[in-house]
Amino acid sequence: MARYQKSNTEGQILAAAEEVFLQCDFTGARTTDIAARAGVTHAMLHYYFKTKEELFHTVLREKSETFLAAAIPLLDDSDMPILEAIEREMRVHYEFLKENRELPMFILTSLRHDRETVLDVLKYLVPRVRQYVATIQAKLDAAAKRGEIRPVKATVLLSNIAMLNLSSIMCSPVLDLAKDMIPPAMTGFIDQRLEENIKLIKQSLEL
Repeated sequence: MARYQKSNTEGQILAAAEEVFLQCDFTGARTTDIAARAGVTHAMLHYYFKTKEELFHTVLREKSETFLAAAIPLLDDSDMPILEAIEREMRVHYEFLKENRELPMFILTSLRHDRETVLDVLKYLVPRVRQYVATIQAKLDAAAKRGEIRPVKATVLLSNIAMLNLSSIMCSPVLDLAKDMIPPAMTGFIDQRLEENIKLIKQSLEL
């Protein structure tokens, strides 16, 4: 569950909303269920959040902000070798996904049922994401010019990282089943996948 730095009541509502949205997706979630889980009246919920859309926007926005707040400062260390910086970025991304395993499927399901609502949230993030990509691209270009890596587009690199990490995390329910069937072989598998993902990305950047 997320730890929202809000007033007690608002934080309770947001934490409960996150749980309900993750379980039921946007369409299936009901504000009455969110209020009950938060331990507040329905009227109190609507005092803080006028509509379910506003509540959904806030939850998804804060999740996205949490990740960006963790990732962007890592790019500020200009003295760090590029491959080391990329590895650190991958670890932050992976840990975020491990802590929010339901989030990717939640977003995909919400896109299928209420695309416009999700796109409204993502539009809010566009300037931050553009800045993030531009900063990474500048660092990649500088490293390529120094002969440290081959030239690569930041969008390609980031999509490769996202796909590798996402596939590892989203397959975790299947891996949990396999772990029950063949425990020795699957012990620590999720963390091992991160190390393999890092190797693959580094190899793709080698000259």
